[in-house]
Amino acid sequence: MAATVKNHDLKNLDNIASRFTAEIANANSSSSNGWNEHDLRRSKEYLLELRSTTEQANSRPRLDLPGSTPQREFILDEIVNYPNVTNEHTNHVIVLLDTLRHEWRTSQSVPRGNGFHNWDYIRTIAQLDNVDDYVSSVIEPLEQMMDYPDTGTSGANSANHPA
Repeated sequence: MAATVKNHDLKNLDNIASRFTAEIANANSSSSNGWNEHDLRRSKEYLLELRSTTEQANSRPRLDLPGSTPQREFILDEIVNYPNVTNEHTNHVIVLLDTLRHEWRTSQSVPRGNGFHNWDYIRTIAQLDNVDDYVSSVIEPLEQMMDYPDTGTSGANSANHPA
């Protein structure tokens, strides 16, 4: 059975996270050892979009009066397993995003018209911090190390030694 919410902000955030997950799972980097510059930049853009949408949703007035609470239920995108992703960093980001999407589905904010209960907002920000920290502190430094310039060293074990 498909997950549903009445909270249009959760629906919007889930759509963004679903697109983010699908994009990194199908990116060139998902089947390589590292992330390319485009995938790294795109991930940062998605994280910024998730964070700013979360902040915007939390700052608006609540639609919580009995007469104004929406009765419409939004169907959330299914959480998809991506078995062909061989990049461990991509897999970890997908797991973090899927964890966030599961938390949204079971949160106290689901029946609301919009916004978050305080603890759901705190959990969302904490999980976005986890993803952002992993991308910035683990993936990005590794990519910078992999892009190091040729140092011109020579010897039998160097990259410049003819085979």
